[in-house]
Amino acid sequence: MQSTFESENAFVVDLLTTLRHEKFSLKAWGRFLARSWWMSWQTAQAHPTLKRSWARVTMLIGSLAIAIIAASVFFEGWASTLRLLPAFLFCAAWQQSDLFWHLGLNRQNRITPPVLLSGSEASVALTDDGQGDTSLPLSRIDSGPNREQGQQAILLPTVGIASTFTWLRGLAACYLIGRLVGGLATANGLALLVFLVGIITDILDGQVARHTHTCSKLGQIADGEADFCLYLSITLILIQNGVLPLWLGLVMLLRFCIPLLAALGSYFLLARPVRFGSTFWGKYAGLAQCLYLLLLLAPPQLAFFARLINLPLLIITLALLIIAPGAQIVANVQAEH
Repeated sequence: MQSTFESENAFVVDLLTTLRHEKFSLKAWGRFLARSWWMSWQTAQAHPTLKRSWARVTMLIGSLAIAIIAASVFFEGWASTLRLLPAFLFCAAWQQSDLFWHLGLNRQNRITPPVLLSGSEASVALTDDGQGDTSLPLSRIDSGPNREQGQQAILLPTVGIASTFTWLRGLAACYLIGRLVGGLATANGLALLVFLVGIITDILDGQVARHTHTCSKLGQIADGEADFCLYLSITLILIQNGVLPLWLGLVMLLRFCIPLLAALGSYFLLARPVRFGSTFWGKYAGLAQCLYLLLLLAPPQLAFFARLINLPLLIITLALLIIAPGAQIVANVQAEH
């Protein structure tokens, strides 16, 4: 397994280095995507059980997408449905392609030494709590006894229930994005319903992953992508409905956009990942942001209560959103040393 990890690491680094040396030209991007897809296809072919699991999850997501389209036709008519359909179907198809692309990251998170996996991802550090919150370049992997321990990370045979919950949240976000791109107004009640589905699946995927010992880097990445898309769409809908001020919406979106841009820059420009793990402040910033969005989406019957706690919760949310990035930077520096 050691030789497999090292060959995959060399392959990924070679892809990124070539892409950077060719100044990110269209030809270089084409080669990068083609070779990355080939590597993902090799992973799927080598693990037929995992590939069948991906197919079952895709069939489930496709069936639910059809049900959502049917419900949209029933409640809003064909005109509205046709407007949301292109973006909705594109996002849903992209989500399932992304899952296939990163099947090589469906490995148990049980041990500490970082390793490079297949697909378009860089190095991954596996931790005892399954969060996968540390990433280091290959040159810093311990060559002592722990290195042998690191080879125990095994590829899970199925996508699993936990990751399926995450992809359900992603489908909910795809629906909202479809409405936004299609120029459809989304009532706060509908946005609240979809947001609650997202919150429930967010709670369930973590709980199930820990209880079934199926925490993986794939699940971590999927969770971050689903959260980003869901919070992005909810925030834009609240701005669209005039409930959330534009400046405040931008502050909330920066919580996701800054780590995303930093990760992409480090990945493509430096051919190495950056560490984005959970910190105490980050977790509470996410919780406060979630509660504030729920407050803004609250039904009219709770208007008095919402007005009562709006300002205190807003101040707490803003303070945590400011503190959290600083705490993450400190954690990154400590991890580097």
